[in-house]
Amino acid sequence: MKIIPAIDLMDGQVVRLYKGDPHQKTVYSDDPISIIKKWEDAGADMIHLVDLDATLGLGSNFELIKKIVSSVSVPVEIAGGLRSESLIIEALKIVDRVVIGTFAFKEPELLQNLLTKLGPEKIVISVDHKDGIIVTHGWQDTTDISLIDSMKEFLHVGFTEFLLTNVNRDGTLEGPDLEFLKDACDLKNANVIASGGISNINDIPKVKQRNAWGVILGGRLGYMFFYSADKWLADPAMLIRIWEGGMSFHGGLIGVAIAILIYSRKYQISFLALTDFATPLVPTGLLFGRLGNFMGQELYGRPTDAPWGRGVPADPEQLARHPSQPVSVWDLRPRQTGVGLVGAILLV
Repeated sequence: MKIIPAIDLMDGQVVRLYKGDPHQKTVYSDDPISIIKKWEDAGADMIHLVDLDATLGLGSNFELIKKIVSSVSVPVEIAGGLRSESLIIEALKIVDRVVIGTFAFKEPELLQNLLTKLGPEKIVISVDHKDGIIVTHGWQDTTDISLIDSMKEFLHVGFTEFLLTNVNRDGTLEGPDLEFLKDACDLKNANVIASGGISNINDIPKVKQRNAWGVILGGRLGYMFFYSADKWLADPAMLIRIWEGGMSFHGGLIGVAIAILIYSRKYQISFLALTDFATPLVPTGLLFGRLGNFMGQELYGRPTDAPWGRGVPADPEQLARHPSQPVSVWDLRPRQTGVGLVGAILLV
């Protein structure tokens, strides 16, 4: 299964929209090229670029997309606002594939001509839907077209590549729509890319089990993002093999923040009120986390002559160590003042 990072562009920024709503926008970066470079270095199979301004009729990021494509060697597909034959042909001069949504449903004859000229491998049909009913024009217009029936028609005329997004899941981090994904992947000759709702490490194997050709990722997951992206891109199943190591504070912090945000939205509770509730639990969590580091012989602390100093088998110097490196408040030497201050702040 292909791992395909998505970069949604609006006003030249990398963003995420909640259920496609431009008024619920989160900005992640002002430098999309650096983001894509990281994905390329990590070994992504393809980059999925979405021009949200073009999708919503608010403008275009085409010049930026040209710069992005020229800066990377990984294959790139582009989506958003490709609603005429001339735009599609122009886009294919710089990218490997185009993703067509509204045009595919509004101009079937022109689409057939493009299929004849370009072949099925260059055209991805975007079947955006709300619980099985196709939506178009940047998800703003709802049709009466059935998702599965429309895919059958496209397959009948020769198309094979599809991008499947349940709009009700996109940007929500509530997990992918596995029911419709399975129905789509069961269609003969359909290469389906799953998009929308990917929330945690368990979602990717579930998508793979439905025989999806690829999966669109809009975010990263803790340790694997910061340290081992190249490995999990090649072997997505390693994301759930936590017994091999790779649990990181970064991932835990990001995961808790996302969980609190989702909970606050779902139950209409102030995000700040929830963080006020969670904050007193942090010192206790850090305490047990550092004890775990010590027992696992990872961060076994600075040398100390305090009575609680302990030897650690993995220590090449075999010195008595304070059992938690960041909180050596009682072992202050001039070179350790900064560490002691950090420890004092954590305790407070």
